[in-house]
Amino acid sequence: MARVLAPPFDMISGEQQQALFAADAHNIARLTVADDGPGYPGVADRLARWREEGVLLPDCKPAFYAYRQSAGDPQVTGLLAAVRLGPPAESAVYPHENTFAEPIMDRLALLQATRCGLEPVFGILSGARGLAPLLEQAMAGPEVFTAQTPDGAIHRLWRLTDPPQQRALAEAVEDGRVVIADGHHRWAAANAYRDERRAAGEADPDAPHESALMLLVDERTGGVECGAFHRIIHRLPEGVDPARLAERLGAGFSVEPLAVEGLSDAEAVESLMTRLTGGEQLPVFGCRWTTGAALVRVPDLEGLLAASDRGIDSIIRDFDVALLHRLILRPRLGCTGDFGPQACAITYEKDPVKAWRKVTPGQAVMAWFVNPAPTSAVLRAAFAGLTVPQKATHFHPKPPSGMVLYDLAAR
Repeated sequence: MARVLAPPFDMISGEQQQALFAADAHNIARLTVADDGPGYPGVADRLARWREEGVLLPDCKPAFYAYRQSAGDPQVTGLLAAVRLGPPAESAVYPHENTFAEPIMDRLALLQATRCGLEPVFGILSGARGLAPLLEQAMAGPEVFTAQTPDGAIHRLWRLTDPPQQRALAEAVEDGRVVIADGHHRWAAANAYRDERRAAGEADPDAPHESALMLLVDERTGGVECGAFHRIIHRLPEGVDPARLAERLGAGFSVEPLAVEGLSDAEAVESLMTRLTGGEQLPVFGCRWTTGAALVRVPDLEGLLAASDRGIDSIIRDFDVALLHRLILRPRLGCTGDFGPQACAITYEKDPVKAWRKVTPGQAVMAWFVNPAPTSAVLRAAFAGLTVPQKATHFHPKPPSGMVLYDLAAR
C-alpha cells in the first residue's frame, strides 16, 4: 500500500511526481496528477482498466473508515465518510481560503471524466459529540492495511460496516460544523459536478454525486496542527530595493537587522524562526533578501490599519499572513495583487529552509516568513463567512490519497 499512496495532488512537485510514478504502476498519482490531455481521457481509461483488472475492488457494503496517521507527534485520527455537498447553510461545511476558477475547472474535468472522487477533502469537525471514543473502539478491530510511506509516516485504515456502529458515528457528527482544512478546490468542483448532474435530471437526493469524500478530524482530539506558508517574492516593481527595506516601510514599522553572516542556511533559519515564534504580542514577520535579513514588527497595528486604504475584519487580524499582504506586500512593496501569480510572482513554501534558499539572484528577490494562525482563528473566520489569502494555512499531517475512492456512478 505504501507504494500506491500519494500526497494530495496540489502538494506534489514535478520531481516527486516522477518518484511516485516510478514507485508503482498503480500509484494513485497516476490518476490525480497525470497529464493525459484535455478532459483526462487517459485517466478515465486507466481507472476503468484498474477496476477491470482487480487493482481496485469495490466494497460490497456501505462503510465508514477510521484512519490514523502516526508520524511522531502529532498523531492524526479521523473518520472517512461521504459528506453532503452544498453551501454552508445547507451542508454545514465552511471554506476558509479563497479559490480560483482554473484549479476548480481542472478538478471538475477530472470528476467528469472518471465519475469518481479520487481524493478526500480534509475537514476539521467542530461540535462533535463523543466521536473520539467511538473511533478508538473501532480501531481496536482488524485493520484493512498498515503502510509506512517514505516520509516515515505510518498510515492505518479500518473498515466500519456494522450498522449500529455506523449509526453511533453518524449521530456523533450530525450536529457538528466542518471547516475545510485542505481541498477547497476539490470541494468546489464536487459542488459544480453535483449541480451538473441535477441539471441533467438526476434528482435522487441520495445519489452519490450529492456528497463528497471527506476525512473528518475532531478539532479537540484529532491531532491536526496549523502551520504557515511563507511567501517568496520572485520580482518587485522597478525602483523597489529590498536592501532599503526600513526606508520603504516607513515609520509605522520597526526593522531589526539579523546577523546571519557565517551561519549555514539551516542555522540562519533556526535563528530567524526562534525569534519569530518567540511569543511576542506584536505582529512580527521575518524577511530575507539576497544581502541581508531582518525582523519586521508592527508597533502600532491599529494606527496602520486606520491609515490603510482598506479595512480588515477583526477576526482576520489573527492571521499574520493577511496582515503581511494588506500592510506590506501590496501597499509598500508594490505587489499589485493580494495573492496569486499577479502579485509580482509570489509563490508559497511551507519549509522555511527551502524558502530561505530560494532567495538567490535570478530566482527570487525576497522571502517573507510568518507565524501560523491558531486553528481557533481559522474556525472563527470560516464560521463568520470570511476567507483569507490563498495558502494562508498549512494544516498537517494531511491524509494521503489512494486509501479510499468514492464511486460517483455507484447505485
